[in-house]
Amino acid sequence: MKMKHLKEYTVREQQTKLPLVSVILPTYEDHDYLERSIKSVHSQTYGNIELVIVDGNGSEDLCQCLYDSNWIQYYSQKPKGVAAARNHGIDVCEGNIISFIDADDRWLRQKTELQVREIKSGADIVYSDEFRIKYGKRYKFSSLDIDSTDSAWEQHFIEGGVPLRTVSARRECFNQYTFWEDLKMSEDPHLWTRMFKEFTPRKISEPLAVKHMRADSLTSDYETLYQNELKAAIDLANQYEELRKMLKQRLMTIEYTYAINAFKDPNNNNSGKLLSGLVKKNHKLYTTLPLFVVDKLPVRSDKLIKPLEIIKNKI
Repeated sequence: MKMKHLKEYTVREQQTKLPLVSVILPTYEDHDYLERSIKSVHSQTYGNIELVIVDGNGSEDLCQCLYDSNWIQYYSQKPKGVAAARNHGIDVCEGNIISFIDADDRWLRQKTELQVREIKSGADIVYSDEFRIKYGKRYKFSSLDIDSTDSAWEQHFIEGGVPLRTVSARRECFNQYTFWEDLKMSEDPHLWTRMFKEFTPRKISEPLAVKHMRADSLTSDYETLYQNELKAAIDLANQYEELRKMLKQRLMTIEYTYAINAFKDPNNNNSGKLLSGLVKKNHKLYTTLPLFVVDKLPVRSDKLIKPLEIIKNKI
């Protein structure tokens, strides 16, 4: 990354009478993507933002580049995982409202303004839909539709669907709950389930963020994702008696997702065995039959995978 480009964004006109929003940005071996995310936060229509960068690389060049910024705080931290980096950002930030972005994300310009408005009107944690870009193609991801704020936490435990980069929440939420640092991935849905139980969530039904799907990103490691989703689900069920009766359904969704990801991987020939295992566990057979068929086809494509994703959402 050419650090000189970041100099364009080190100064921002601030309206200090507005509530301060702190944006936590962890970075580790992805400095090349930082300009895009920093630029999108810099261009927000909302007037009082603090960007907190937690750098696992400890880059002297990045530190020096941001040294004179009037709105960006830079912190170096030994690599302990993204959950620990976000927790450190929460500890050192000064905002009344806390948001999150990663190096490969960007926000639409009105995101912060619209979410602060919802928080002022009574919501504790606000999230939205988002756009996702994969192989140069953009599509809309619709986040979780809440049926009832009272049962939102149980609904989220089963369905998930609250992208981290779309979330803004009152600081009070993080005084009680933080990211579980034992998780390498899935630390954010694990946190949102706990928060939704105690605080009031609200959805803005329009895309306010953009996720660039990178082949080398942490979330592309579906083996690690699978193990961490299992760990997160079991931990939540152990914490909350209400979730224990839902654990079987949640594990079914996790295993089905893993089977789809294995199907996408040309180097993984085990998707058939994975599906056989699902049937033996007495899961709904109709949800696995389509994968049994396409698993035998010589060619795999996104056109085949799309209906499988639809089926997953109906489990």
